[in-house]
Amino acid sequence: MRIRLSILVLSILFSYTAHSQTDSLIINGKIINLDGRLYRKSSFVTVARNNIFQPNSEIIHQAPLQADGSYRFAIPLNYVTEEFFLDYGGMANATFLGTKGEARITFNADSIGKAKRLFYFSGVLAEANNQYFSYLEAEKKAFDSNKRLGTDFFKTFWSNNQDQAQQEIVARRDFRLEILNNISKNSPLDDHLRYWITSKATDESQTIWLDYLIANRLIDRYPTINLNDLIAQPLTPDKVLLSEKFFHYAQFKLDEIKYANPGKYESLPVKTMAQLILDNNSKLTDSERLRLTQLTEEGLKDRNEINFLNQMFARNEVELNMLFDFERFNRMATQEFSDASVAFLLGKYLTKRFFTFDQKQINTFGNHIQKHVSALSLSKSLREIIDLEVKDSVLVQEFINSNASRETPTEVIPGYFLSTSTGRGSTWLKDILKYYEGNTVYIVKWNLDDPGSLSNLEYMAFLRNSLPENVVFLYIHLVDNDQNFRINDLAKQFIIRHNLRGTHMLATNNQTLDLLFKLNPLESDTYAIIGPNGKFLDKNAPAPSDTEKLIPILINASR
Repeated sequence: MRIRLSILVLSILFSYTAHSQTDSLIINGKIINLDGRLYRKSSFVTVARNNIFQPNSEIIHQAPLQADGSYRFAIPLNYVTEEFFLDYGGMANATFLGTKGEARITFNADSIGKAKRLFYFSGVLAEANNQYFSYLEAEKKAFDSNKRLGTDFFKTFWSNNQDQAQQEIVARRDFRLEILNNISKNSPLDDHLRYWITSKATDESQTIWLDYLIANRLIDRYPTINLNDLIAQPLTPDKVLLSEKFFHYAQFKLDEIKYANPGKYESLPVKTMAQLILDNNSKLTDSERLRLTQLTEEGLKDRNEINFLNQMFARNEVELNMLFDFERFNRMATQEFSDASVAFLLGKYLTKRFFTFDQKQINTFGNHIQKHVSALSLSKSLREIIDLEVKDSVLVQEFINSNASRETPTEVIPGYFLSTSTGRGSTWLKDILKYYEGNTVYIVKWNLDDPGSLSNLEYMAFLRNSLPENVVFLYIHLVDNDQNFRINDLAKQFIIRHNLRGTHMLATNNQTLDLLFKLNPLESDTYAIIGPNGKFLDKNAPAPSDTEKLIPILINASR
């Protein structure tokens, strides 16, 4: 049973064909009897994997199909073992466990949609992956036969009190593990499969418990969870989901501590501040560097040194404020949680704030935080996400530096159109809609400070690939008086990094207010559909995440 986190493609990474990285899974696969008809439907194979710091998306690797149906991947690993998902054009898919070494995955094109079992594995972890099919069959039968612990578990679970809830969680975990025991009675069970399924069942039980604690606001009750499980093998979608639930739980807990103890974690030791200034200012004189070094070793001895620290701080105020805030969070988390969970929380602290930093700051901050993340699997995972976040730096700068200054949408870089105006917001929007008359327009109202709209934007790449070309995406970034002058540059960075291809309006506060009657409701995370005739079909359209409802509406409107 696979937990799908999100349909979003985080990043498409084409696999190496000659050289592989250290700790990589090499897949040499083949589609037997591949014919021209199937090849025209899909000329590549996709493998998806997870990153523990990026719970709402998967990292996608694609490999082109050769004439004989063969394909090859070289996929770097962050954990020793990780769960993968292989897909061929939506027609055939398989979940499997991978580790360092070479694996071979084959399936017969003639059997797609016909054979009960399609995929066969050889090479590393082959026995576990071949037996996994039998486990899935047994699990489905068991879940159907015992609906209370299986298919209907969540229908009644949330009404339980604490003791009942814990008993039900344990019963479901044991029920899943008993399926393994029943399979092993008929044939020897591979140890890797047993560990894989045990890990998934354990992570699921801990996730449900954290969900229960958060839903009932039982933040004072420390979770019965081994936090080292966050770095335990293997990495699965279940573990990624658990990590995200733990992050939300930790946030609740830390917020309550801050509320109960205001000011407790606001100050930083002088030695820490001096070290941060020393490490993050390249234009220090020798005498300044010496004074800061003394402060890191001896602390504050003279009140005049406070003025000196303030002067040094002012030279790099933006980045140092960012680092000081992080160190305050680090101090608080270190006192409340174990080392393993603190390392994870520090990584999440960065990845949750990516959109507030420019790319230089992401690198600076990322390098600083990685010093605190010693667990190899977490360090590699964080480095991967940082590298993905800054890999489009050239495109981001090109988009930011664009001189496009016309209301008519201008293609700044391929696929990304920008419209700018100093006039009234309602007139601006009217002119853009007139320009796109004859097309169906899906209007996305969003804001960098609105978590709901940011979450829904993750589905836009999938929507774009699922709709005809005459459906236009019009993104309107709404602002308020509290947002500073950097917001447009950060919005443009977010647009490129999250593949928001389409037309973009970055409205000022006055233009936003002027759009009130034209775009009611005028709130972030609301959506509208304009028909080819330029008239509103729906002023309160389904969100991008509601793909099952939204896609048919847009397809019908575009005909």
